[in-house]
Amino acid sequence: MSPGKEHRSLLRRLRQQLRYHGGAGVVYLFSDYALANQWLAAELDAHLRAHARRLLQLQPIAPDAPPADLLGPLLAPASGLPVMPCWLKLSDPAPLWDAYRDRLLARLNENRAVLEREQAFVFLLLPARYAARTAEVAPDLWSVRSAVHVVPAWDAGDELPAHASVPAAASPRGLGAAPSEGLLTRWERQWQGWRSAPSRRLSPALGGQLAEQLLEVRLPAQALPIAEQVLEICRREAALDGGTPQSLRALSLALVTLGRAARDLQRLDAARKAFQESLDISRRLVKESNESLQSLHDLSVSLSGMGRVLRTLKQLDEAAVVFRECLEIDRRIAAMDASPHNLQNLGIGLNDFGDIAYDLQQLEVARTAYLESLELRRRLLVLMDSSWSSMASLSTSLVKVGNIAAELGQLEAARGAYSESTDIWRTLVRQADESLPGLRGLSGSLSKVGDIHGKLGQWDAAGAAYGESLQLDRRIAAHEAEAPQSLRDLSVSLNKVGDAARRQGKLDAAREAYQESLDIRRRLAATLGEQPMPMRDLGIALGKIGDLACEHQQWDAAQAAYDESLAIRRRMVDELGPLPESLRDLAVMLGRLANVARQQGRVDAASAACLESLEIRRSLAARVGDTPATLRDLSVALKQLAEIEREKGNTQASEQALLEHTRIEQRLGLLRG
Repeated sequence: MSPGKEHRSLLRRLRQQLRYHGGAGVVYLFSDYALANQWLAAELDAHLRAHARRLLQLQPIAPDAPPADLLGPLLAPASGLPVMPCWLKLSDPAPLWDAYRDRLLARLNENRAVLEREQAFVFLLLPARYAARTAEVAPDLWSVRSAVHVVPAWDAGDELPAHASVPAAASPRGLGAAPSEGLLTRWERQWQGWRSAPSRRLSPALGGQLAEQLLEVRLPAQALPIAEQVLEICRREAALDGGTPQSLRALSLALVTLGRAARDLQRLDAARKAFQESLDISRRLVKESNESLQSLHDLSVSLSGMGRVLRTLKQLDEAAVVFRECLEIDRRIAAMDASPHNLQNLGIGLNDFGDIAYDLQQLEVARTAYLESLELRRRLLVLMDSSWSSMASLSTSLVKVGNIAAELGQLEAARGAYSESTDIWRTLVRQADESLPGLRGLSGSLSKVGDIHGKLGQWDAAGAAYGESLQLDRRIAAHEAEAPQSLRDLSVSLNKVGDAARRQGKLDAAREAYQESLDIRRRLAATLGEQPMPMRDLGIALGKIGDLACEHQQWDAAQAAYDESLAIRRRMVDELGPLPESLRDLAVMLGRLANVARQQGRVDAASAACLESLEIRRSLAARVGDTPATLRDLSVALKQLAEIEREKGNTQASEQALLEHTRIEQRLGLLRG
């Protein structure tokens, strides 16, 4: 038999991992196909020999042999000789070998520091059914894995045996899988045993792995208590070890995991405290290690976490400083080691920096960062052989470039970027058999396509894109047992479907969508408490209900919805301070209430609300400059004021407002080009 396209693709990835690894590396290969295994080993050996190296192939002789006999060349190499990349063949499918595999992996787990010191690169070849045991048997080794691959069947007629399984990290599908009950139970036993005898040492690696997996599948409430347990163990270990670099690094990473869980639960003060402590430790380790690659990477992780919390808290200026430092570090890391992994991280850093610039309405700064990230990710697509992660990252950059184009009024350019992103996600969904990450990415891109159709006045096309996005979000929410983020995504899609239905004159359909969204957001606000995001979302949903009541000329119902939304938005400004987003939300709602008051014949109330809205919009324009968004908002408020003043009989005030409105429209036209 000859290798297929999938085997050659896997071989290219393995060669890339050999080429770009910066020291020790562990690649897990799960396979039940002896011919495929032999071919991969032979090709890798030939590749290495062409570069004056070879593949050290090790295979046990008997299931009762001591693992030390096999691992000697790896853990105790001849003095002065470099360790060659190693192919550890542990793939015999017979269950009698499982105990040997357990002992050998445990031995490697204990000697992880030796692997790092010797800069050993190991391919671990294991049966597919053994995948579920790897993290349990060797948690430290699993936590630092370089990659996980499933070796494809050798020809189209071969099939995986019935007992075979695919490891969670091997494919995009695995990103939707929660940890097994067995691993959770094992960790609970370890934790309770440690609590009853805290003087004994316990590795927190399994707990950390479980918390990370739970966060990946968006179960932060389950992740948080495990993260707290891991942190307690790490604090004790750091105290017992006298604050060694290794124990301090473990403590810093545990704080990052805890910070992520708290952030996802909107416990933002706790998240900020965790990331700040992690950041302090990371800065110390950078100095003590003379700016090693690992310490810089850890510092970047801590900075990124802190920046995202500050952004969620709407402390945008502070977040911008943090993200700028993070980007500078990511550039240094990529300059020291231009591996695909480090280039991927640089792309993330560029996007984070672009996001905060976008929030601050520094659109050209954001555009420059997004375009650099897009160019980088197109390069990575080639380097990484169109892998899932490289295609998903490219799609993310396309969406961000599209967002900037849309903000600048370049709608056709935005539509092109969003359409390319959607095409990528459709391909990924097909390749990954409709995995949750794929469905979520496709839903987001379809929503963006709908936005552009809406801006172009193509509401039938917008409704079709939003409708497909909504069906995907319903599937995701059902699969994730109505997790808060999934419910929020669903409510966003419902609002957009309602918007399109309104524009198409389908007011009953719009009401049904808006009401379902409002019900979801009331549930989320009750569940999560008065945190900024759920409360803002509730205010937006109430605004949609009010808008629809206006369409039906039900002015009292509109006022009731708008008043409740206004109260929420005033509270947001009081609690968060005069942040641009909160102030704009408040100004928008005041403008809507002014319109309702006009329709009710309450012209003085309309004038007061409009003037307050205009004052807020002037202050925003002074803070962030003449961006298309601030000028548009000013123009809308001035036109509304001109109409109200005319109705009051104040001709001069009306003409002044209308003249300023016209001048701003001219400036807006120049900005749009």
